[in-house]
Amino acid sequence: MATNKFEGFNVEVDKGKMMDCLRMVPQIELNMGNYTLVGDFYVVQLANTNVMLGVQWLISIGMHWNDYHTMEMEWFTLEGKCGCV
Repeated sequence: MATNKFEGFNVEVDKGKMMDCLRMVPQIELNMGNYTLVGDFYVVQLANTNVMLGVQWLISIGMHWNDYHTMEMEWFTLEGKCGCV
């Protein structure tokens, strides 16, 4: 997958360690269950991790519910559609 270089930023990870983020993938489509997210994704080298969604994404979906026993998440979009993963 092609990435673009940009001015970058630092990401704080385990125990205050800082990692550089200098590359991004613009407008990628990510499908999660019956929900599709389209946005810019930033590249950070984290072991055993494919995608990490941050607080900005959680804010964008509004109210949501998590079941940590079944590892499921549910929310309703502004259009009233249910998103479930």
